[in-house]
Amino acid sequence: MQLRNHIVYRFLTEKHFLNDIIRSLLPIEVENMIRHQQSDEEMHRIAMTYKLLEIDEQKAYYITNTVVDKLDMLKVTNKNGIYDWTVFKHVKPCKLTFIFKNNSFLRVWIHHHVIQFLHGQFVYYSHQEKLKYKATGTIDVVQLYVDRNTGEPTAYFAHASAKGMEETFYKLLCFFFLSENQEIIVNPGKSYGTKKQPDALSNDINVPVTIVNSCWNITSIRTDGFDVSGHFRLQPCGPALADTRMIFIEPYKKHGYVRKAAKPLE
Repeated sequence: MQLRNHIVYRFLTEKHFLNDIIRSLLPIEVENMIRHQQSDEEMHRIAMTYKLLEIDEQKAYYITNTVVDKLDMLKVTNKNGIYDWTVFKHVKPCKLTFIFKNNSFLRVWIHHHVIQFLHGQFVYYSHQEKLKYKATGTIDVVQLYVDRNTGEPTAYFAHASAKGMEETFYKLLCFFFLSENQEIIVNPGKSYGTKKQPDALSNDINVPVTIVNSCWNITSIRTDGFDVSGHFRLQPCGPALADTRMIFIEPYKKHGYVRKAAKPLE
């Protein structure tokens, strides 16, 4: 994959592109700021969004399909629609850019008690749209902020369309922070692998990019009977079970059982 042909190239190299994203995310706030009619809360939203988008002090990671293809194998639960973001409470402050092969990216900024997300996906125009807009496509952006102590989304930053992405964001962080991965650093102007390799990368931007491959080598097994497929699980560990790590449950055959009645028949 050549980063020059990826939407993340503009995200990490063109500052005016960040201004376009802010206008897209916060049109009312930006318009009020231009008219000098903004409230303190609106200025706070703009400032926090700009800080989220800033290129400085971020690290870029190419998340290969060895990770993406396993996300559905991680079994997670939520309580009243809220995931247990407290599993990341020990993660040190950081700003990350996850790059995906499908021409999308995810900016993650962890600071204080908040985890902020911004997801960008390049969408190709139809033939008629290309003629109308004189462009090959556009970018859809969604942002979401969650409190990693309580798991609650920050209401006025959460877009409605982010709700369906919340589980994916959660699983990505589980794989990144709580499991074993192979990491390969590709410095600016360098390449890794050949075109035939699924994790090949040509780094055309001016910051190092780390390739992230999942270390889990999983073979699917199917047999007749009542089988439980292999899956990942978040396992409490450490002193007083205060930490969390991700483990893999091997496929196994579930044997029959006898469930006793709650009340004997009379």
